[in-house]
Amino acid sequence: MTEVWLFIIAGALAVAAAVMMLLSENAVHSALFLIVTMVCIALLFLMLDSPFLAMIQITVYAGAIMVLFLFVIMLLGAEKLGTADPGPEKSRFRWFTPVALSLALALLFSIGLVTIQGNIDAQEPPVADPTVRVVNVSNSGPVDVYVGSLLLADDLAFGQSTSFASVPVGEYTVSVRPASGGETTAVFDAVAAESTNIVAHGPADEAPGIALFLQDMRPLANEGDGRITIFNAKADSTNVAVVETDTYNTADGSYSFVRVQNLAFGFTSILELPNGDVSWRFLNDGDGEQIIAELFDEELRRDSSNLIVLADEVLPAGTVRTLPLVVTAPTAAQFGSPRAIGYSLFTEFLLPFQVLGLLLLAAMVGVIVLTQREIKPVKKIQQRRKVSRPLTSVITAQVGQEVTEDAPRLNAPATAGEAEPVK
Repeated sequence: MTEVWLFIIAGALAVAAAVMMLLSENAVHSALFLIVTMVCIALLFLMLDSPFLAMIQITVYAGAIMVLFLFVIMLLGAEKLGTADPGPEKSRFRWFTPVALSLALALLFSIGLVTIQGNIDAQEPPVADPTVRVVNVSNSGPVDVYVGSLLLADDLAFGQSTSFASVPVGEYTVSVRPASGGETTAVFDAVAAESTNIVAHGPADEAPGIALFLQDMRPLANEGDGRITIFNAKADSTNVAVVETDTYNTADGSYSFVRVQNLAFGFTSILELPNGDVSWRFLNDGDGEQIIAELFDEELRRDSSNLIVLADEVLPAGTVRTLPLVVTAPTAAQFGSPRAIGYSLFTEFLLPFQVLGLLLLAAMVGVIVLTQREIKPVKKIQQRRKVSRPLTSVITAQVGQEVTEDAPRLNAPATAGEAEPVK
């Protein structure tokens, strides 16, 4: 119940801050409200057990990007612009308010309808299709592998593997055809949400054998761990033991940490380990000191399912060596987790995701255009200067005689019969 109330408070505060960001006429206040909105979104991420996204939301968006916004606002002096309402008669987009209100109501109606419908018809997570993968550790040369009529592997050499491929649910016949000729078949059932390994193995002078076993690709219980499946394809060996290399005791020649014991030919062993490097030795159980193969500093990737196939390889000189072949694949993401959402966004919905980004960019430009106010220049009214004395009084004070309307103007040409003024 506490989580529900925290979600309601954080969501309501985020919505209120977003509304105030849009309604505030001061650019600095709008930026501060946007910071509050981003902090609330970070709190929502934290409630969804995504602390990394929460910290990124605060440090990158509420921190660096908003500091850049505030710097630009201060640099351009946007906080000093007038906030007076120009009035409805001077607005260039009178239709914008009712259209924006209609779109907001339509969006709220759509979200409410989807939420109610989702609560009524609770849906289970979608079931994934079956997947199959081929690993070739057969010394009979490159092989072609068919699953039904589907060519899953073409000219697959020793030590190579394919990625998991989806197939419909049903029963299939697996056909392994080496380049030297011949064919080996096996039958298996492809079940929904199950991943099957097809391992071709065997010596060079025999037809390749087929081993079919499941690979656990389900989400890990502890996020960040890795899963390892060990398969023994070494036919001429006794049971195999897997030990930690650094736990060898020189006093009695034993190992204090044994990971796997008595792993027979054709069987698997599954381990779940924390993320990190592993260094193992594969021992012959018949002789605890006989080292069959070694694996040094192999990286165990997080959220991955690793397959280790222990097999013999015939070298060109005719000698035989045993090697652990490591094949890695990511585990399935938890339904609704950030990793699952990321996979969906950047695989199935990559094009709509990019189109949405372009629409948001166009919306930002449109908001700038719509909110820009047209400022008309103010015409300056020229007013005549008022003087305290009439012009005639000023002229009289300067020339030393009274000036009347009938008096001749200075420097005017003299008429006949009149004496020129003394200069």
